[in-house]
Amino acid sequence: MFLQKLIIETFIYLLLISPSNNLLSQYCVSVYGNQFFEPSIDVNNKESGSHETKTMNKRFNIVSCLIESSILEIASDAGVSSISEPVSGCGLGTEESIGIFIHNYGGSELSSIPVAYKINGDDEITEIAEVIIEPDEEYFYVFTTTANFSEPGEYLLEAYSLLSPDFDNSNDTLIYTVNSLITPEHILAEDIHACHSAILDAGNTGSTYLWNIGETSQTIETHASGIFSVVIANPKSGCSITDSISVTINNAPEASFISVVTGSGVTLTNTTINTGSCAWDFGDGSVSTENDPPIYTYSENGTYTITLTVMNECGTSVYSDEIVITDVSISDNIPATIKLYPNPAGEILIVELDNLIGETAILEFSNITGEIIFRTEVIVYAKTLIDVSPFPDDIYEFTIKYDAGTISQKFLIMEN
Repeated sequence: MFLQKLIIETFIYLLLISPSNNLLSQYCVSVYGNQFFEPSIDVNNKESGSHETKTMNKRFNIVSCLIESSILEIASDAGVSSISEPVSGCGLGTEESIGIFIHNYGGSELSSIPVAYKINGDDEITEIAEVIIEPDEEYFYVFTTTANFSEPGEYLLEAYSLLSPDFDNSNDTLIYTVNSLITPEHILAEDIHACHSAILDAGNTGSTYLWNIGETSQTIETHASGIFSVVIANPKSGCSITDSISVTINNAPEASFISVVTGSGVTLTNTTINTGSCAWDFGDGSVSTENDPPIYTYSENGTYTITLTVMNECGTSVYSDEIVITDVSISDNIPATIKLYPNPAGEILIVELDNLIGETAILEFSNITGEIIFRTEVIVYAKTLIDVSPFPDDIYEFTIKYDAGTISQKFLIMEN
């Protein structure tokens, strides 16, 4: 008994005086007593056996505590101390992050820690947390593999460490309940282009609604373009979203134009509302597809009905207007003619141009090779005299160019 007592007391003493075990010894003594060496026991004392046994038990407990604590100081021990992601609530989706705190409960540095999670006992998702955690410190780790919490309901999330060896398995695992609340869905379609009006349906039947135009129904009808938004709330969960859509309302065209007659021509101004593609009919067999055609000139006097047809994706509109043309002269309908004499010409060439008197024209003539050797712009008179004496004897082509066209005629220059 004495030898056993001596061994225990010596072991306790060595553990207690070790600098590295100072905190451990304080802890163990605080739990199991602070009397390491009690006075010698009188063997004649009847109670000495009982007292001796209690003292020995106390010292055995201290030894066990110190040994266990010393092992823990160098052992590897990791566990999940808390789960911070996802948070129960509204709008949980198909790719929610799983975030945990990994705690180093052991006495040595940890790195490359295997961790895992399960949802409702399904397949285990395992990853390696490539981190370094010092003793009694922790690290926030987010799994790269996300989880689906989109269906409303209660999910049992189990996260744990797979460290091996692990001194204490009781602190490895944490179980966390995630509540995914019923949340309205975004129903409004992509931007709308419609004719005349559009009906917007926010879906999520049974919810409450508040549109930015003040309406509180699930569906609304609009005849105007704009951005429409609605707050949709689920009355059971209290979850709400804001949905929005851009609406462009187009209307059928309303064709119209203004006509102004000047002489034999008419100027047209397109005043169509909600315009589109245009087709003009000038009433004399001529047509145009320009939105704003240039001045149109008629070749005969008379009454003409001008018709404008406008088409877009929402409809077709036709508008007509009647005009009267009275200023088309007779000469406007007779082609211009040319007379050159004498031919052959000596020094002077006389040019007569019918139906062009008073108009501006370009007179030119060229030799048989096509080279233009004479060119002038004139106001046409009944007779125009041209000095041709500077030009050598040859055959030439006389050309007159005016607004309505070109006339050509050959002549000969020959000295008398």
